[in-house]
Amino acid sequence: MLCSFTVLGNLFIIYVIIRKRTLHTSKYYYIISLAFADLIVGLIVMPFSSIFILADDEYWLFSPYLRFLCDIWHAIDIFASTASILGLCTIGIDRYVVIKKPIQYPTSFISKRWHLMLSFTWVCSALISFPAILYWGTKQPVLDDTPVSLLEQCDMPNNAYYILFSAMASFYIPLFLMIYVYVKIYLAARNQTLALYSGYKHQHHRIRISKSVANSFHQKESSSEENTKLDLSQVDDQIILRIHRGTYQKPKVDVQTEKIPAKRRKCQGKFWRTLSNTQKATSFIGLVMGTFLFCWFPYFFYLVLSGAFNVRLKNDHHHEVLYNILTWLGYSNSALDIIVYVSTSAELRTAFFEYLFYFCIEKK
Repeated sequence: MLCSFTVLGNLFIIYVIIRKRTLHTSKYYYIISLAFADLIVGLIVMPFSSIFILADDEYWLFSPYLRFLCDIWHAIDIFASTASILGLCTIGIDRYVVIKKPIQYPTSFISKRWHLMLSFTWVCSALISFPAILYWGTKQPVLDDTPVSLLEQCDMPNNAYYILFSAMASFYIPLFLMIYVYVKIYLAARNQTLALYSGYKHQHHRIRISKSVANSFHQKESSSEENTKLDLSQVDDQIILRIHRGTYQKPKVDVQTEKIPAKRRKCQGKFWRTLSNTQKATSFIGLVMGTFLFCWFPYFFYLVLSGAFNVRLKNDHHHEVLYNILTWLGYSNSALDIIVYVSTSAELRTAFFEYLFYFCIEKK
């Protein structure tokens, strides 16, 4: 059931984004890449893992001449999981630029060169997964007293160096990057909210305006009678943006003590709804990263402890059961991402249910 939901859900997400022209933006291209990585997990990784668990002891059920497929399967497992993790990092960076530089975002590198970012993500995933598996392999060392059943297993490589390399490259390094990006997103969102409340936003970009240009700007501005105004004043190297809505009113220093008219109070809900992009970006990244940590952190934590430092459950059967549970908890992230996409993006949610109802009506 989990495998079917992962495959069908991610396929439908990809289909909806491709068909809906309004979703043809870099944000949703990154989501397509992440959905495709999750699709590989559901289409290739999960079915074989199910077979090995149901067959007990992960026996290789196919011909010995096809033993190399075991290595390829493990490589695809690491490849898709790494692509999914790096895809989350890319989405985090994309959302950070949206919040930090909303005006420059459409012309930014991560928005215009999204295909290069995605190519880098998939190439890095391939370099992390396939060469390492081909070098260390999944075959157990053949000793005189090695049982035949062990030689028929399709286990992950038990080399300590490989486990450390895989865990660091596929999980821990991207995790630290994701945490750093999310902290930056939170701080940027907080500063954005404070600026909107206070009516001032301090910019520290490398913008230089001469006094003559600033004076001429203010002279032109003072003669203008437009409802929406943007004042620029320069203090040393700092630019202060004054945010005004409606008829210009001189902002007070203490915003909390300002008396808000009843009509303006009624419009506050509508005003803050127009500023929900920042909150949506923050909640999206927070939900995605929280789901990712919940699903994958237990697996990689126990993998390093048991594989690299030999800290594990003493009972082999209990160890295998725990390892399988944590593995499938990680796989479930590919299914939970579907729910995250639909619940955090109003545009994608609307298009998703629109096409879903369309197919249901057509079948009837």
